[in-house]
Amino acid sequence: MKRLSILIAATACALLVLSAVPAGAGGAGKFDLLGPTGIAACDGSGVFSGAPGGFGFAVINAPANGTVATTVSIKGQQPNTTYNIRLIQGQADCFTFDATVTTNGQGNGTVHVSEPSVSSTAFVAVDPTTGGPNFVTATYNH
Repeated sequence: MKRLSILIAATACALLVLSAVPAGAGGAGKFDLLGPTGIAACDGSGVFSGAPGGFGFAVINAPANGTVATTVSIKGQQPNTTYNIRLIQGQADCFTFDATVTTNGQGNGTVHVSEPSVSSTAFVAVDPTTGGPNFVTATYNH
């Protein structure tokens, strides 16, 4: 019985430690696309406008190989529309288009982007090439 109590206590402590690790500290983070007028500071200090609304999400990760990567999934937007994807790591990177994705007939699209890590923060911006709603994520700290 004493061994079982010790095992339960050790497991509880391990779960507590794991739950306290912030996104980016050794793992990927999943972030809602915030819109429909998503605007964020290029330096990663925060989102100025935009709210969750089922627009999609981005998973951002900084693996140990010195890169930052994201998989962006756009949901329920304009069908057959091309979006510019930006994986932003600071002021110098703010207006660099890293990829494009064209939504299917249901308005869904997915794209993966990877680039060298040049800062300790990253977020995603999604902009249609023809005008319309734009989206950002909260900042991933790594």
